[in-house]
Amino acid sequence: MCMNALGLIKLLFKHAYKSTVRKGFVRGGWPAKLLVGFFVVYFLAGFALLGYFLPQIAIKNTAENETVIQVASQFLLYILLSDLIMRFFFQSSAGINIKHYILQPVYYKKLIHLLLIRSVFNFFNALLLLFIIPFSVRAALPEQGLAAGVFFTAGMVFLMLFNSLIADYLRRVFAGNFKAALLMVVILAGIFATEMLENIALTHVSQFIFGDLLASPAALLLAVMPVLAYRLNQRHLAENRYGEMWKVSAKKSGFLSRLEWSGKDPISQLTAMEWKLILRNKRTRSVMLLSVFFTAYGLIFYKPGTEVAEYNTPMLAFIGTFITAFAAMNYGQFLSAWEAKFFDGIFSRNIQIEDYYRAKFRLLSLLVGISFALSLFYGFLDAELMISHTVFAVYNVGVNLYILLFFSTYQRKKIDLDAGSVFNYQGTSAVQFLIMIPLLVVPVFIFFAVSFFFERYAGYAVIAAIGILSLAMHKFWISGIADNFREKKHAMAMGFRRKD
Repeated sequence: MCMNALGLIKLLFKHAYKSTVRKGFVRGGWPAKLLVGFFVVYFLAGFALLGYFLPQIAIKNTAENETVIQVASQFLLYILLSDLIMRFFFQSSAGINIKHYILQPVYYKKLIHLLLIRSVFNFFNALLLLFIIPFSVRAALPEQGLAAGVFFTAGMVFLMLFNSLIADYLRRVFAGNFKAALLMVVILAGIFATEMLENIALTHVSQFIFGDLLASPAALLLAVMPVLAYRLNQRHLAENRYGEMWKVSAKKSGFLSRLEWSGKDPISQLTAMEWKLILRNKRTRSVMLLSVFFTAYGLIFYKPGTEVAEYNTPMLAFIGTFITAFAAMNYGQFLSAWEAKFFDGIFSRNIQIEDYYRAKFRLLSLLVGISFALSLFYGFLDAELMISHTVFAVYNVGVNLYILLFFSTYQRKKIDLDAGSVFNYQGTSAVQFLIMIPLLVVPVFIFFAVSFFFERYAGYAVIAAIGILSLAMHKFWISGIADNFREKKHAMAMGFRRKD
């Protein structure tokens, strides 16, 4: 006999509560709880204050015949696309848990409805509501009255729900398709880049679509969007409700999964195995896709028509280092923890520790190379940016990769490869915070000091020279890191065996 609706609702919320309180950071020590609590309060308060004060700031920059709503509509597509990207990478897909309930005495259609409804109660929606409501009260109500304020609030809530549901749908569809997800990120990055071309700037398109819509009764028509997204999710979950439908076929073997670089030697095989680990697990794929997205980080700072000489040197060094090494740093900060689940098995085999770290160095070098290749598109803004990114890519390979390898020997916390990334602090320790100092602060300081006393090109030369000289000592660094690992491998193994 099937469970009644009230009992099912109580059961789902009970399970959701238990899932939350059993997460690693909740069960962990007070420092982790305080850190997570601080960030939650910080973001909630930040969005609420932004919604409250933004209309007051916008009024000072509006023309006499414009309203704050019309000005805000110019940036709405940017906000929606940015929100969609962040949800795609970080929002948990609650509905995917349907496979855990499918064997229970519950009508699957009712179960799908309840899981989808539960999925809209997430942290992203809480943030946006805290922004939308005060913004409506401060902007729409004073300028256009109560009716316009209600229409604006309703329209924004409908768009928020659409993003929440369509992000869930995209995550499910692209969960096992790395290339499709990568293509989506590239397309979205291209859309953001159109702002450099004034004739097709996204702000003009956004204002044309939403300029007069949001404060009018027509905003209620936007309710169609979340309804359609809901139906897409419902249909997809119904068609893929059985466990075997969620699995990626092991027979499919594309170029990326077969990649073995240079041959069948131990280093190549170890590198290929770790590359397969990245492609076959949810959290590592999310890390890689997020890294591609952050290649566009420079668009925040680099402006069309602005010469490199006009940028301050610390910013130039930071962006050059960050963009060309983000993928390597993002993956490398948990370099040993990714393999925690089978750490004992790896070292029960006849593997030379030096070869193990040479393979990891090769993989991280590839990630730097991919980030560097993508960053070369900034050369269209100024050719000197290609020189800057080349220099800092050399420094990253020659210095920062060895730092990542060294700090990996101090990791003691395991990572669940199937877990999501949103507010997931599993595997995080003081090591991840300390490692940022040598990775980012040191090259910025060196480049700034040399450029201050000499010139910018002297700074480039020194940074490149340090990277090349360090790379020439490759054998020395790998040997030292391997020796350090041999001293600490038992402590690492004990830490990885520990249950959170």
